[in-house]
Amino acid sequence: MRKLTTLFFLSQVFLVCSQKFMLENALDNEPLTINANSLAQFEAFGLLNSKEAQALALFFKQGAELYSAYQLQGLLGLDSIAVQKLAPFIDSKSIRNPVFHFSDLKLSYQVICQLPTFVKQADDFSVLKDSSFKGANYGIQHRLFLNWDKWQAGIQIAKDTGEPFWHKGSHFGLDFISAHLTYMNASKKAALQKITIGTYQLQWGQGLLLWSTRGLGKSIDLLQLARNAQGLKPYMGKDEQRFLQGISGQFKMWQHQFLFFASIKKIDAKTPTDSLQPEFNFVYANGLHRTTAEISKRKQGLEQICGVGINKHQDHFQYGALFLYQTAHYLESETTDTFNLAALKSKKLIGLSIFGQGTWRQFYFYGELANSSFFHERPQDAAACNAAFVYHFDQKLELGIHLRYYGLHFQTFYANPISSKTSGSNEQGCIVQLKWRPVKQWELKLSSDWVCFPKIELPEQYPTAYSTVRLYLQYQATKHNFYRCQVNWQPTVLTMKTLRCAQQLVYQLDKSNAFDIEFQSQFAISN
Repeated sequence: MRKLTTLFFLSQVFLVCSQKFMLENALDNEPLTINANSLAQFEAFGLLNSKEAQALALFFKQGAELYSAYQLQGLLGLDSIAVQKLAPFIDSKSIRNPVFHFSDLKLSYQVICQLPTFVKQADDFSVLKDSSFKGANYGIQHRLFLNWDKWQAGIQIAKDTGEPFWHKGSHFGLDFISAHLTYMNASKKAALQKITIGTYQLQWGQGLLLWSTRGLGKSIDLLQLARNAQGLKPYMGKDEQRFLQGISGQFKMWQHQFLFFASIKKIDAKTPTDSLQPEFNFVYANGLHRTTAEISKRKQGLEQICGVGINKHQDHFQYGALFLYQTAHYLESETTDTFNLAALKSKKLIGLSIFGQGTWRQFYFYGELANSSFFHERPQDAAACNAAFVYHFDQKLELGIHLRYYGLHFQTFYANPISSKTSGSNEQGCIVQLKWRPVKQWELKLSSDWVCFPKIELPEQYPTAYSTVRLYLQYQATKHNFYRCQVNWQPTVLTMKTLRCAQQLVYQLDKSNAFDIEFQSQFAISN
């Protein structure tokens, strides 16, 4: 019994000494700092309990820093004695090293396949296929993502229906491949917020100068015409034209958000002889490579874009600017004739825009003013402007006006203009709208849209102008039960006017059954 008592006493002495040695070694010889990496040690030493350690872990995960004892007292609700014990371990000058948790790695793979269409002929099934298509009659998209902490890597390989999976010739390779490496910091206080190497999308301002994603065009509601730019984001879509490729980043400094980007890629381009209509985006825009004619346009141009942007967000207002340099030229090949090479030898544009959006009392406004210079054109011919003002009389009634102006030679490679035609140039317009919501379920919109194409673009075209009056009525009882009616009144020629009416009634019977009735009519009325 005496031996057991002696052994127990010695073990307790050694245990206390060992704990004291560990604590002194950690806190005296090699002082720790309270940060995300040391929370487990502070909890093991009894300086923090599990609840306090979890609260600080969430605090550091959001990108915040600990710089004073008063801040620690407010976060954990400690008394003055506990704060005095922890105060020596707060170092505002320390650099928090990242912790590598390989268990946080997430790997995901997606495959989307568009199966071919089968038709029955006699007693046999066959695949419906266009004889002019050079590839298999199915579409497939492979996407692989790797996520870890604030990083994401992705790669995509895709083909559309009728396209070859592998192309031969001078531009050999996979039909479409894209990849990116992205760093994204969710903290609003972080200086470096986003950086992407590879393929990415950019939305900036009101989309008049740079908006690489596709838009919906005009809307009957002026509030829906306002663009809410998402800035920089990685790209893994199937659209083979509307994306940028290179390097881009966003960082925050002096309470402003800055953007830099540079892109270079081969694009599908069509020669001037392919179309008599100049386009807003002069490249071959559908991205399909199914037939011999479509494949001949694959990677026939080289596009280079670079620029910088600035933006500032406040509670009820934001403003910014964008500088953009764009150049593209048609690549010379064995089939390029002298006329086509000279016409698309090089196209250079320098763009500059300023934009703003916000509310002031009962006013809501948004707009952007841009210029895309050809160096030899008049400034007003290469300018463009979108501006809208909405006045709220009260919660039920609002009045809005939208003005737009696009010069004859305004052009940019990637934009989302609010216009009546795809070219986004040589257009002037004005929309006046009155919206009334007498009760929650009913909404009435009355708008008038005046459009003018003031100058001659091609010899066979003439300056034109027209106006459209729209009446929109909606009754929405629930999300799935509603009635909508839209009436358009528009003159088509000098002696003719057109009246269009579209109605839709949707009624949800139960969770799995509903009926949808649509009715459209058009009447031509002579003077």
